[in-house]
Formats: sequence, structure tokens, C-alpha cells
Amino acid sequence: MKHIYKTSLYRIILNIGLGFFVSAFIALLTSFLIKNTFIQLLIFVGVYAAYIWLVVLDNIITIEVDDSKAVIKKGKTAKTYPLDTTSFRAVITTRRQRNSVISTDTECMLYITPENGNEEMVNCELIGKYKFQQLIEDLGISGDSSPVNKIDTKKEY
Repeated sequence: MKHIYKTSLYRIILNIGLGFFVSAFIALLTSFLIKNTFIQLLIFVGVYAAYIWLVVLDNIITIEVDDSKAVIKKGKTAKTYPLDTTSFRAVITTRRQRNSVISTDTECMLYITPENGNEEMVNCELIGKYKFQQLIEDLGISGDSSPVNKIDTKKEY
């Protein structure tokens, strides 16, 4: 069965809003050093454009997983990875500020090692944490279809 994981509109809007506040904060800090309003506006626009380009547009992806392969589409490029010859690993990191009720940052990274041995990193933050967890189950990293890893420990006396 084919599963498609696309970038979430909510995550895009959230990152656009965060970029606005980050850019405004940097423009506010530079206003103490630079008194020219036009230059402050240019700094705001430059930081905001860079944030949108690097954090949002560069990470818009679509991942298709079926029984035999995974296809990762990023922009106009698409890479196909056969599931039987490719190794996958995933990292989900949630950072929380002290004394904060909500989590402030969740990072979802997928690491792909094809047959050639060169590990590639795919930032899956924009598909969202719950879709990412479904993705790693479909890839066989976690869940009922994942292999059991036995860990041997050595005791030192």
C-alpha cells in the first residue's frame, strides 16, 4: 500500500510566523545601533527572506512509501530508495524551555544510507511529528515490523 507524506500547511504557517518574529527581534536589536529606518527595514526584509528561503522553502518535501521503495521529492528532484537495500534511521528531538507549558521546538530527521554507504539527511520537520512517526513505522524503523535489536552490555568491576 502506498503512503504519501506531504509538508503540513500548519507547519509552514507556523514557521512563517516564527520567521517574522525572529526578523522583527533582530531589526529591533539593530535599531539601537543603526538609526536609519530604511536600513532597519532592509535588515528586517533580508533576515525574513533568508529565514523563509532556508527554513521553509528549502525543506518542503513529499515522501512516498510503498512496499518496495521510498521516493523523496524535494523541489524538482526526486530520489528513489529501494527498501531492501537501503538503511534508514530516524531522530526526533523535542526541546522545551524551562518553566514552559508547551514544547518550543521539535526536530524530525531521517537519515538514509543507500548501497553506496553515503548517509544522507532529510529534514522532515515540516511534515510534522505525528506524520513522521507514521513514516518511520512504514519504513520499518519502529512499530511491529521493525527488527529487534539485542544489546549486549559489559559490566566492569
